[in-house]
Amino acid sequence: MLAELAANLPIGFPRALARLVGSAYNEAWLDCKDHARLGAFEKENVFPHLRRGIIETMLRELTKKYSLEHEVEILLSEGNAYTKVRSGRIVFSVHHVDQYSGPTPRVANYRTQNSVVNLHVEQFMLIEDYIDRDKPIYAYFVHSTNPDNKHQLGEIHISVPASERRDSICAYDITELIAAQQPDKKIVKPDEDLPIKRKTEEKAE
Repeated sequence: MLAELAANLPIGFPRALARLVGSAYNEAWLDCKDHARLGAFEKENVFPHLRRGIIETMLRELTKKYSLEHEVEILLSEGNAYTKVRSGRIVFSVHHVDQYSGPTPRVANYRTQNSVVNLHVEQFMLIEDYIDRDKPIYAYFVHSTNPDNKHQLGEIHISVPASERRDSICAYDITELIAAQQPDKKIVKPDEDLPIKRKTEEKAE
């Protein structure tokens, strides 16, 4: 499945997405931290909302750069919206997860509905080298905070959710996805060129 995901995403897109998400963490916290009208509690409360807004906006700009289709789906029941991107047969969105919950975001009706198309993936994953290439695959990129500093990016995974269930069929660290697009090179380490920081010397303020 890793090879299928890598083949359906533009070369360089996973790396660009990792940089985008890392930048969003930094920009959001700088804006919150330096805001003169926000108290300490309010800064922490606003941070994840601003981070998400920056990621969604920058994601749409990134899809244009890579000539990918995207649409903004309005969630009337939740008073919210999210960006859904199409790349080859992969349909994906980007979400935050708790660092302890693994590569699976909280239950949401729209994610459950999107995952219905993955029933064929579950049915044929046990058959070696067989993937029905006539059907789409829904995936999501999930990012978590650095365990040493909650205002920094920790990890990013691409996860293929099970059909109408919360668990995942498979999940891969984004560095594995990057390496799959450049098999002649070694797997990229977190501190090489990417804003991924699983461990840092700096502690959260």
